[in-house]
Amino acid sequence: MSDVWDISQITGPHKERIGYPTQKPEALLERVIRASTQPEDVVADFFAGGGTTPTVAQRLGRRWIACDQSRVAVAITADRLARTVEQMPLGARAFAVPDFTVEHWGIYEAKRLAETPPDQFREFILRAFGAVPDTSQPGIHGHKGAIPVWVGKPSQASQVTAQDVADFANAVRRTVRYQQDNLRDGIMLAWAFRPDAVQAADRLRQQEATDLNFIRLDLIRVDSPGFREHVQALSTERAD
Repeated sequence: MSDVWDISQITGPHKERIGYPTQKPEALLERVIRASTQPEDVVADFFAGGGTTPTVAQRLGRRWIACDQSRVAVAITADRLARTVEQMPLGARAFAVPDFTVEHWGIYEAKRLAETPPDQFREFILRAFGAVPDTSQPGIHGHKGAIPVWVGKPSQASQVTAQDVADFANAVRRTVRYQQDNLRDGIMLAWAFRPDAVQAADRLRQQEATDLNFIRLDLIRVDSPGFREHVQALSTERAD
């Protein structure tokens, strides 16, 4: 062997490409694993990313341990491993799917999220929404750009009421942008909105030209197709 390994990069419509920004070529990991292990040895990758290392180790008959701090990476790796084994010839595998388990430590759970103190919950939701927490004005929890944002309660059983809508509208009226520039829009983020809240927002829109946009929060499993499509749509060549 020379001192340079000539292995093609994964670019464009490559058959291995899964859209993960730090993905490595399988040929690279296969060379490393074959050079340093025997069948049944254990291969460990503690920054698994898109799962190339455990996928190649599985195909080469090695046992493996794969870790990543990203739940997205874990979900993508598990899906990739299952598909890899399903595509292997029957004589080369003993199971219909790999005999592996996925362990999560320190994950966000729906119950824990619901029990989060309101101020911490609001900050978490605002940052996830791309807004900046700001409690300098009573009745407003943050801003997205210049637009005031309000966040509902942590409990998924909570619903926004007409009174909540009225209170937020009054808070918007007290802002400088409303009084000086007559800008009358705002955003409310919550698990659910009662019918009277929707009616109150409609009245504000018609009578005062105040436009309060309702955005419903939802819980989506990280291993669901919808979440995977969402992440892949946001990813780029340079960022995770």
